[in-house]
Amino acid sequence: MFNKNVVVIQSISGDQQPLSVVENLTHSPFCVRVYDPPFDGKKEKIIQATVDAIGVYEKTDDYVLEGWTSSLQFKVMVDLREPLIDEVEIA
Repeated sequence: MFNKNVVVIQSISGDQQPLSVVENLTHSPFCVRVYDPPFDGKKEKIIQATVDAIGVYEKTDDYVLEGWTSSLQFKVMVDLREPLIDEVEIA
């Protein structure tokens, strides 16, 4: 992020034109963090609700789901053609 804008870098190869990369660069992986998750085993539900609000689920590290942590961190593919969401409220 730079000045509230997403900066995405994509390498190009050989005879590929830069404009073709821009046209095909529609999604990018983002790391998402949820602070102070509940202790009562709702981690998967929180992750799913967050993912549903902002993108497509990509990956969660195993240690996140195994025990209590002060935050949940996982990867989501975000559509770069849509405005970024900076906050999601989960009931």
